[in-house]
Amino acid sequence: MMGKKKDGPYKKSQWDSYLGRLTEKGNLKDEKLDGAFEIYYDNDKLHTRGNYKEGIPVGLWENFYENGLLERKTHYNNDGIEEGYFEEYHKNGNVESRGYIKNGEWDGLYETFYKNGQMSTRSSYTYGHLSGDSEYFNESGMPLDFNEYVSYREMLEQELGDQQQEITSLETFEERFILIASYYVFHADNEFYDPKYGEYGRKRTSFIKELHRWRKICGEKKAEEFQHDYFWAGIDQTSEDYEFQGPTFEQKKEYLNRELIIAARNLKEANQESRPLRFSFAIRQIIQITYASGFVHDLEMEALHKVAKLIALNRDDLQNLLNEELGDKFKKTSK
Repeated sequence: MMGKKKDGPYKKSQWDSYLGRLTEKGNLKDEKLDGAFEIYYDNDKLHTRGNYKEGIPVGLWENFYENGLLERKTHYNNDGIEEGYFEEYHKNGNVESRGYIKNGEWDGLYETFYKNGQMSTRSSYTYGHLSGDSEYFNESGMPLDFNEYVSYREMLEQELGDQQQEITSLETFEERFILIASYYVFHADNEFYDPKYGEYGRKRTSFIKELHRWRKICGEKKAEEFQHDYFWAGIDQTSEDYEFQGPTFEQKKEYLNRELIIAARNLKEANQESRPLRFSFAIRQIIQITYASGFVHDLEMEALHKVAKLIALNRDDLQNLLNEELGDKFKKTSK
């Protein structure tokens, strides 16, 4: 899984044509990460810091932007499930959101903020369900009702969109496919239902390392935007009947499947002459993301086969890519 070494300091530095340098530092106990663990950017600055206990993330975990400022801090319980107080930050250092999680659900006060530090929303939750009325504000601190707030946020998003140039190219289709397909694959053993573990008993020990590699390859901004869309899948915030209770598992699964099919179709139709090279490159990137934890779960392999089939790669093609990309390192095991 992590080599022959079973106990003692663990450090990994790697160069390859896609990722550049990757450095991790921690400690191994019985072949499992145990104790303080850190992940670094290519420029040697700290990306992630936290603790493992027998291969499971526990306690306080922190993520940092490349400029060194804190991006997010949260807590995990002894089962590796996020629980307790969390904060997320804008790139300028101001708090973006903060609240509490209990048994995997928002519970208690939840607040969001604009980049200038002014509060955007204030809500209260009980076991993941909205309790009472939420409060809404503009960037100057003026209170808004819900409809005014929705219109105000749409205006801000439109202004931001007008500042960015929309680029439609083969690279865009390729990047979109890698973004969605890799999330679909590496998230398979964390999100998709597995009768062996039950819907709420999925194993998560590899999730943090794979998520880090995914964000690194696909870009922090694109990864953040996709996760936001995935989180709100199936929820119409502009509806008069809107009441946030979180998307169901089926709504998220439907969204992910739909976006995967669209991304695969767009990639296949973009440029037929270079399709083999583009497909190969995309799958190689997905393999690198999925293999960030050092092994591949049966559920991930099943998802990887589905992704390859969508872009007309059969099992032999996929196996050849796995062999070429990972060589002797590849060993399919169970998490």
